Amino acid sequence: MPENAGRRVLVAGATGYLGQFVASEFKRRGYYVRALARSSKKLEHMKDVLDEIIEGSVTDPASIEGICDGMEMVFSSVGKTRQQDKLTYRDVDYQGNANLLEAAQKAGVRKFVYVSVFHIPEVANLSIVRAHEDFVDLLASSGMDHTVVRPTGYFS
Repeated sequence: MPENAGRRVLVAGATGYLGQFVASEFKRRGYYVRALARSSKKLEHMKDVLDEIIEGSVTDPASIEGICDGMEMVFSSVGKTRQQDKLTYRDVDYQGNANLLEAAQKAGVRKFVYVSVFHIPEVANLSIVRAHEDFVDLLASSGMDHTVVRPTGYFS
């Protein structure tokens, strides 16, 4: 039996470049993978890799109620990459992830892995960086076991 048999992860941000890669890697390592997407059609090409695709939006708490039930870990690469709608970085990168964290806490999730941004003082005043860092502070104060990943950059 694989080392990770019975381990269950929710991948939020699974429609993005990084999220798709991470979901595939979790599956390769023997995890049960539930993916969160605003539109399940965006993950249609991954239906053979994913165990579940759940439609919902982290900016709408009602749509993600119970999303973490039965999961032991949440991996979130949720973040706004373009300002094309009325949602702000604060709405998505901070509040959306805060909504996801609340769902994880309610479900008794053991670990939350969050993809933030590479943080250097020269960019600390940017709204995207502030939203990410405010969520990192919230996550750190949550009491939940967590890991913050800080890539120097990736684009989807």
